[in-house]
Amino acid sequence: MRQASIENDPEGYSSGRMAVTDVARGVILSFGVHRAQSVMADTWEWGGSQWTPRDPARVPAWRQDALFVHDPDRRRTVMFGGIVGIVNGGPTNETWEWDGASWTLRTLPAAPSPRGGCAGAYDAARQRLVMFGGGQFADTWEFDGATWTPRFPANAPSARRQHGMVYDPVRQRVLLHGGNVNGAAHGDTWEWDGANWSLRANYGPYVKDHAMVWDRQRNRAVVVGYWPQVGPGTWEWDGVGWSTRALNLPFQRHVNAVQPVLAAVDPVVGSALVFAQGVSWVWTGSAWLAGPAVPRSPRGEWPAPHCTDTLRNRVVVASSKEGTWEWDGAAWTLAGNAPGFRRAAMAFDANRGLSVLFGGVAWNYALSNATLEWNGATWTQRTFSNQPAPRSDAAMAYDAARQRIVLFGGMGTTSLPQPPPLFGDTWTYDGSAWTQRAGGPSARTGHAMAYDASRQTTVLWGGGDWNGPAAATVWEWNGASWQPRNPATTPPLRHDAALAFDPTRGVVVMAAGLTQQGQNLDDTWSWDGTQWAPIQATPRFQARSRAGMEFDPVRQQLLLFGGFLTDGSSNCCERLDAAVLQANPVAPMFASVGTGCAAGSPPRLNAALPYLGNQDFTIELLDAAPNTVGLVGISFQVQAQPLGPCTLYLQGTPVVAGLSTNAYGVAQLAMPLPNAPSFAGVQLVAQGAALASPGAHAGLDLTAARVLQIGH
Repeated sequence: MRQASIENDPEGYSSGRMAVTDVARGVILSFGVHRAQSVMADTWEWGGSQWTPRDPARVPAWRQDALFVHDPDRRRTVMFGGIVGIVNGGPTNETWEWDGASWTLRTLPAAPSPRGGCAGAYDAARQRLVMFGGGQFADTWEFDGATWTPRFPANAPSARRQHGMVYDPVRQRVLLHGGNVNGAAHGDTWEWDGANWSLRANYGPYVKDHAMVWDRQRNRAVVVGYWPQVGPGTWEWDGVGWSTRALNLPFQRHVNAVQPVLAAVDPVVGSALVFAQGVSWVWTGSAWLAGPAVPRSPRGEWPAPHCTDTLRNRVVVASSKEGTWEWDGAAWTLAGNAPGFRRAAMAFDANRGLSVLFGGVAWNYALSNATLEWNGATWTQRTFSNQPAPRSDAAMAYDAARQRIVLFGGMGTTSLPQPPPLFGDTWTYDGSAWTQRAGGPSARTGHAMAYDASRQTTVLWGGGDWNGPAAATVWEWNGASWQPRNPATTPPLRHDAALAFDPTRGVVVMAAGLTQQGQNLDDTWSWDGTQWAPIQATPRFQARSRAGMEFDPVRQQLLLFGGFLTDGSSNCCERLDAAVLQANPVAPMFASVGTGCAAGSPPRLNAALPYLGNQDFTIELLDAAPNTVGLVGISFQVQAQPLGPCTLYLQGTPVVAGLSTNAYGVAQLAMPLPNAPSFAGVQLVAQGAALASPGAHAGLDLTAARVLQIGH
């Protein structure tokens, strides 16, 4: 299930995330720590315009500070060691390999001891992966694809972790620089010649947790880091010495990220490339140039106020940390500054065409009672002589029948040692004035509200006070008073749930929330004015509370986003992921059919999940002969039929594309998928072939078939 563009931004929400360039397949592979959410994978690939999740099985286990190196000769990315787990994690000595389609845990006769903070590089001249250090170790190991072998050089760097290593193809040496030595950043530079380490420079940039890559276009080692004495900067090593190339980076590292940026080498032009703050940056040798923005989505503290602008067909989110974000049905766009209040209430006034925000918590923790309005370009603060008291965690909805915004409840200013007061007041706002209305449910916080357009009522549910959750009563505002509804069947009691009206179903939908015992929930229910009914929503999102949910008017689907996501013993509010809750879901899928056919090992056909809007979707022919002719045929149905000793799985007359494999035996067929709902559910069958000698049939080796279903 595609997660509404969040897969395009792994760099901003990770700790110890790693990246490496797969030159054989022309992609950048990334793996690291993400808190578990929905079906998002921790393995991602950059195909040139967006990040794509590649491993829904979510293996290997979360880890950070591992060795992460690509072996182009075996066409595998190797990951060794690291600190596994976020809560009470520990070091491992597992060796994993990514073959472009899946991860495999290797069982090896020998391996280094468990550790984190190690680094490595692939020695192309000697066809060995070289690893050094990590933790308190000062040892050197080599991996040839079959086993790890310890090396015992006469000279070696001191024990360290969080250092950088790259391969210099000009001098055919592995280069090591910097790192954390006894708790401090170091500035020494060493080279490995396959037998011994030699100290090349004592005084390079003093860095640790830095990004270090080999710029193939300029034949330089490029370091991006934070030198304690100088600050942020970019340095280059030309094989002789270090030079300072730029200080004061045009980008900043994310506050929760260990490494400064996510760095790799551009697989096409070979330049150093980093991803930071939603932008890809290319190194020219003297400056970092901003490339196209990397599609990403909001982050910040939750709950973030949000609403649906039905005039401009946008979901609007006011992030307290980043600004005003808008979702147009295809991608999030940072549209401008935001008031900076978290835990505020927000609703869209359809009569005046304005998003209205009230209250919330300011940066200095003071409560607000400001009324601000967003017209799609700017925020404007309104001033009133009579208005609700300062508060956070109130709920609002727009009553379209009466052209009023309705506000209820919330939490006031803390007065220790007493808990903060809770409000049980009702206010309406017509764009000119706030008016307090009489009566209503009990005082509460953590409740949710939505306007039911089919019945012209505002629905309130959930929340509670300091004694526990409110009763299961559903409250409805008819424009004059609140009316209680007590259905026989109710969802489990909760607060901080998400509530929105779904016009395609004609019901109010409730999702997620938090129980009194502190358990996040992942269920979905509908309210039709008479009864609650459970919904088997797709995808089955991860349990959360304080999420946002709005109806996407472009795609005509509910969008669930953000919230507090359970992560071990703690909660996270940093990353926003978005799940489209569909009435008629179409999940992207792929499956292999049949077997390949070859005199030796057959080639493989590979592809990511085919979801709408994936501009980098590619069908790959892997493990074929280098520099040869390949073919990919595509039909709409599977039909097994004999082809000599092999089997052809394509029905009818397939569409055939001719390809050429590169030096690594890889060929790619780019198939950008449009963001058009009419394509959802379309099924394709693909099968590949490559010239081979002798070849299984007529000089060809065949792959197994790949069945693809395009989904949302």
